[in-house]
Amino acid sequence: MDKQVPVDADAVADDTERDGVHEIAPDLAYQRLAIVNLMYYGTPGAGDGRWVLIDAGIPGSAGTIAGVAEHRFGKDSRPAAIVLTHGHFDHVGALADLAERWDVPVYAHELELPYLDGRSSYLHGPPMYYTPDWEQARASVERLSAIDPELAVTGHGPALSGPEMRQALHTLARDFERVAVPKHGRYVHEPARADESGVTYVPPKEG
Repeated sequence: MDKQVPVDADAVADDTERDGVHEIAPDLAYQRLAIVNLMYYGTPGAGDGRWVLIDAGIPGSAGTIAGVAEHRFGKDSRPAAIVLTHGHFDHVGALADLAERWDVPVYAHELELPYLDGRSSYLHGPPMYYTPDWEQARASVERLSAIDPELAVTGHGPALSGPEMRQALHTLARDFERVAVPKHGRYVHEPARADESGVTYVPPKEG
């Protein structure tokens, strides 16, 4: 890996920050809990069942998340659902507590289910970056670049927006091999494989 793609500070999308919650659109805010972000989608004051929580933060953060939700959407306002991007511990840490507190549906991609219900493990976890399939990662970046998004809110780091963000995304897609893929690593030449049951194969370690 040669270097990261630089992004100018003007691309940071945070308009307003209150008590650790960053307002980035009239109906979208994100909160950083330690190393990870989670998102609140819905108009402030929307009320019960009229907003969505995206990801569930780190373990022990349920009270903090519920407090922000109450302040943002109204007393006793539960989300319509909790949507999970993936099952790493820092994205699902408060999930069990929040699901019990709110009694609402939880949605995740079917390939993430084995990691959420304990049938399988990633073999890896934060804080190190983890990419088990570099070709799939490249394809994802290329698809994101092609749609020219106005706003990017990722699981880690600040939200980004505008032409600086789009230019950096185009650069990453164009130069992915140089700026993203490491020279060495377990998955550089061969990806891990998984199905609905979880991990089915990992390539041998280098060396």
